[in-house]
Amino acid sequence: MITIGFGPGNSKTRDLAACPTTEAVRRSRDLQMALGFDPAAVGVMVNGTIAQTEQTLNDGDLVTLFTKANTKA
Repeated sequence: MITIGFGPGNSKTRDLAACPTTEAVRRSRDLQMALGFDPAAVGVMVNGTIAQTEQTLNDGDLVTLFTKANTKA
């Protein structure tokens, strides 16, 4: 099991098989609807460290989604 959080007090647990990578978490329509995030606007941290795009997750990981800062071109 992994725990995915977005915002204070807003988290869900999932089987590792359902979301084996950080990208799978970000693209999960179920999690997008349940937690209320836009996959294009969030970054991913795993156990408090900024994650790689396709980082493999491990059982017990805490995945935190955060809103990325906007930048002007």
